[in-house]
Amino acid sequence: MIAPPVSLHQKGQLLPSCCARHVLMLLVAGLFVVLPTLSLAQSVQLNSVIGVEADYVTLGDIFTSVTHGADHVIAPAPKLGKALVFNSKTLRQIARSFKLDWEPRANFIEATVRRVATGVAVELVEAAVLNALMDRARIKPRSEQRWVVQIENLPQQYFVPANVVLNVQVANLYYDPLVDRFQADVVLHDGGNNVRVRGEFLAMIAVPVPLHSIAPEERISQRDLHFVDMRKDKVSPNVQTDVAKIVGKSPKRLLRADAPIAMQYLQEPLLVKRRDLVLVVYAMKNLTLVTKGMAMSGGSMGQVVQVKNLKSNRIINSVVTGSDEVSALFASPLAQGNWPRS
Repeated sequence: MIAPPVSLHQKGQLLPSCCARHVLMLLVAGLFVVLPTLSLAQSVQLNSVIGVEADYVTLGDIFTSVTHGADHVIAPAPKLGKALVFNSKTLRQIARSFKLDWEPRANFIEATVRRVATGVAVELVEAAVLNALMDRARIKPRSEQRWVVQIENLPQQYFVPANVVLNVQVANLYYDPLVDRFQADVVLHDGGNNVRVRGEFLAMIAVPVPLHSIAPEERISQRDLHFVDMRKDKVSPNVQTDVAKIVGKSPKRLLRADAPIAMQYLQEPLLVKRRDLVLVVYAMKNLTLVTKGMAMSGGSMGQVVQVKNLKSNRIINSVVTGSDEVSALFASPLAQGNWPRS
């Protein structure tokens, strides 16, 4: 305790100069002994990155080497996965209030407090809900389709306290098969709070689509295709989902990359293409005529195309019988032009 001030006067009389100097020396010496116990600030350092497990932030969390008041609560701890930031102004006020020997070196100095937690991947939550829905709906896995859940109110990540054992469970599950919607409570660990989730329970199928644009009359190969997952209820009935019925066909129109392929846009590969030279054959019982012509239209096996006789310039309807080969259709072959005998 600081001693009361010493007067240099005794009962109205002035002390001798030697005594006064002695008292002043004692006073100064006394102040140097007593004052440090009260006003000497604690030398500390700032923790700029702080992790806490408790529900509150203490003075000792923010500053190191605090000898007095380290357990004093400064603020509530942030929620799991959240952060609490103390700016330089707030830190200066805290240091002065607790007589700490600390000043921010710049205005951008700050301390960030995070709640120590374990992140829970959303895939774990989705998998738990999916398994519960599969059991509820009594659905067995099938090779041609798979089931997924789309949780509408799902955050990027869940968090649980660092000192608990993760144990994801699903409770209070409600599922409406008419609209494929569900609602459930998810518990991430024993004794934890329920997390209400809701969303859709969907069947997905793998749909073959072009890997790149495919022009009309090109023959589609396996290398031209890849698979994309699509909601089964969003796939049109006229979309071809059997890759075996696509490979080897030719499109009737341009097929765009990653777009489902409609059945009506597929045809057998063109064996005769427009403006190609083709072999024209007319066969009768005892007579076969063969010549060359120019295809005026394209066609696949068995289709009727128009071919121009290069000598008479007449147009003849012909049936495609092979690659660049057609069989002419007319009643009198000799009347339609100059057809050489084979």
